Amino acid sequence: MPYDPQWDGVGPFPDLAEPPKGIQMLWHPTIVKPYLTLLSECSNPDTLEGAAGALQNLAAGSWKWSVYIRAAVRKEKGLPILVELLRIDNDRVVCAVATALRNMALDIRNKELIGKYAMRDLVHRLPGGSNNNNTSSGGGGSTNSSILAGKTMSDDTITAICCALHEVITKNMENTKALRDAGGIEKLIGIARSKGDK
Repeated sequence: MPYDPQWDGVGPFPDLAEPPKGIQMLWHPTIVKPYLTLLSECSNPDTLEGAAGALQNLAAGSWKWSVYIRAAVRKEKGLPILVELLRIDNDRVVCAVATALRNMALDIRNKELIGKYAMRDLVHRLPGGSNNNNTSSGGGGSTNSSILAGKTMSDDTITAICCALHEVITKNMENTKALRDAGGIEKLIGIARSKGDK
């Protein structure tokens, strides 16, 4: 069932007069807070991947509850938590977080915020440019390059980041400019040229 088109995405959630019962607790917007607590306080990569993956799944699609979940993540200040996790050196976590951000960007307000505050982190995780995967330069270097602990990111993670970038820039000129300004276009061209068979 689609969400109420009269809902402004900011006010109280419609259809939430009663507390959730039984199976409804799995997709009710109140579940967002425990997941965000896990993401902000846990250091176990498996738990981080699982919690990000759960939010990713809950936020997918146009079902009314996924619309509410996306708004709840924004209201609970969850977007900065997800963006921060793009900076850790774990391929599977970065993949799950990038896909979660892609699904969060289905919400127009989230899309604007992700474009404004996560664009550089998303682009920075892409291979190429100053983060060349083939060499390590002698300069100071960044601690959050596209090379994770000396290993190149998986194709799945690169794809997840590209999908997130696509969703964030679609029908949003400011985010498209931010992609350009962050050096994303050059990196995407490099990926297209280097991964011609995939």
